[in-house]
Parts: sequence; structure tokens; C-alpha cells
Amino acid sequence: MSGFRLCSILALSACWVLLLGPSYMEATPNGAPVEACVTMVPQHNANPQASESIYNLNVARLSADTFSVSIALKTGAGFKGFLIQARRDGSDTPIGAFQGTLPANTKFLTCSAASDSVTHSDNSVKNGVTFTWRSPGGSLTGVKFVATTCLDLVTFWVKYTSIDLGAVPL
Repeated sequence: MSGFRLCSILALSACWVLLLGPSYMEATPNGAPVEACVTMVPQHNANPQASESIYNLNVARLSADTFSVSIALKTGAGFKGFLIQARRDGSDTPIGAFQGTLPANTKFLTCSAASDSVTHSDNSVKNGVTFTWRSPGGSLTGVKFVATTCLDLVTFWVKYTSIDLGAVPL
């Protein structure tokens, strides 16, 4: 193969990477896709952070079976994307349903049942979001909120959890 032809192929390959790479990495600016429901891993072509999340999941009990859950900053910058579910320990299936009026730039996501998850609806910076969630009934011991939060395309924390909902006082 001639040097000119090899250079042409390499240049064309580099163009494809530059053109397609950003669209692949920005595949979910309008919210987590259903494909992320189980793993909660963003499709950003990057690895999650190994460090403790810089975000907290704050929980308050509003009634016997209704809770508020918020993503709050521990330090620094806001976030662009997120996915929140309630799960029983040891399960990858979301339970219960989010309800009520949603904060701006957020939306319901149906993973296994209607409105069992919430996610972002655009990639604008958010400094915090709060949602209302209703349990499916039964014991809440062993139920926690699970979240993934994205600071940007390559900086995100996967499946960090809240306190056990059975321990949240009324």
C-alpha cells in the first residue's frame, strides 16, 4: 500500500472518529434511556468514578408511604444528568412510583412500571432536584433510593444509595 493511500485512510478514519465520537458520547442529553434501567450506567463511553459520589440523596418521609428524595451537592458544581429509582436490597428492579409535578428539565421514565424512575430531560446544569415517590406498600426495610449522577460526559457516579427507607421517621 502506498504511503499516500495509507495517509488518506488514516485521515478519513480520524474524520469519522471526530464526527461520530461526540454524537455517540452525547447519546442521552434528553434523559437516561430504558437500556440504562438495570445497570444505571450512562452510555457515555467512559468509566464511572471509583471515588465516593460528590452528591447526596436526601430523603424525608411525607406520610406512611410517601417520601421526598433530593439530589443535593456535597461540594462544588451542579450536574447535567441523573437517574433515580427505589429498589429493594439485592434487586435491580425499580419499585413504587414517582408522582406529582416534576422539577424543570426532568421527566418520568418507565423501566418496569409507569413512572418508576426519574431522569433529566435536557443536559442543562442542575444544582439540585427533588421528587415525590410513593411506595408500593408493604415493608420498607431494605428499600433504598439508588442514583446515578453525571457531572459531565466523562465524570459520573453510578448506583450510590440513600439511607434505608424503613429507618426514615415520619
